Amino acid sequence: QPLLRPPSPLPAARLSPPSCMARWTTQDMRAKRARLPPEVDGLLSADTPRESTEALWAALRACYANEASAVAAATRNTGTILPYLNSPSNIYGCYDVLVG
Repeated sequence: QPLLRPPSPLPAARLSPPSCMARWTTQDMRAKRARLPPEVDGLLSADTPRESTEALWAALRACYANEASAVAAATRNTGTILPYLNSPSNIYGCYDVLVG
């Protein structure tokens, strides 16, 4: 007998855009940006805003001794550089707590 899947609690279509988990401050909006390496850009969907992702990339890149290590980190956890999940100040702050 086939398993029956319970109805989804989510509506078929969203009436509003998804909410953001990250809160960007004025300082985050003005954060230094760095061009995304092709390997990192290839991890992102077409609708991911590149300008804010470049700010996250610059913050993540600053945490590593070289670009290859930062690319490896982004590849392991792409959420680190997604603007609706993270912010530059969060990356810098976490780095300071863990390393500083």
